[in-house]
Amino acid sequence: MCVSSRVASRDEGVAPQIVWWNSLAGEETLCKKPNLDKSSNFINENREDCIHFGVNRINILYDETSWRPDIWVIADRSNSTHYSQDIQRNLEEGIECYVRADIPRGAEALMWQGNYPFTFRLYPECDHVDCNKTPATEWHEPFCKYGGSLFVAIQHACSDRHELSEVCLIGCDGNYRAHSYNNFVQNYVHIDAHSAEIARTINETQAQAHKIAKREAAKRGIRIYNATRGSAFTMHPYISLEDFLLT
Repeated sequence: MCVSSRVASRDEGVAPQIVWWNSLAGEETLCKKPNLDKSSNFINENREDCIHFGVNRINILYDETSWRPDIWVIADRSNSTHYSQDIQRNLEEGIECYVRADIPRGAEALMWQGNYPFTFRLYPECDHVDCNKTPATEWHEPFCKYGGSLFVAIQHACSDRHELSEVCLIGCDGNYRAHSYNNFVQNYVHIDAHSAEIARTINETQAQAHKIAKREAAKRGIRIYNATRGSAFTMHPYISLEDFLLT
């Protein structure tokens, strides 16, 4: 999934954007060949004054493209049985990593912090789980994990760490299906990782988290767009990635 964000118009001479890249499950997606090379080149060519985010298992694509995020976020412990390798790969790439504190435990966390003191950031787990158990109604500091890694990253983008006015989501498909490949590659998670009940819970929780993100972003004077073709989430206005980056 991608997201792009902008501080001011290009006419004002300042146009930082944020691009997020994560799981793209649609038939025509930026992460599927042959679109991957074309889209990653396009994003890199328009990378000036940009901050790029990636979440979860985005590192699966690193051997296929020159694109890299500046900041990587993981909040979904159950998303991958390979989280330690995912964290290490992003650290080895020199990417600033924000990791939910309960994911790497004990010696692992100390090892990573010792080897990568300037790029590894732990943030505390919160009590907000999903739409069935302690749902969230608003953001809290430092980050609310409700909805998963994407929404931690959106909150990061909307925080006072960055002076943004717009955020654009790309690859934000939604509509998880049971016993299906719901991500950009088949080995992202096991095909049976999502039962019908789990898929329903993910879809409902993410829909709620999008509404929270839209409301919280608006409080900060930030507007969220969705540039995902065929996205199940329609609460954000649609815009193409090309129009967002080039206008």
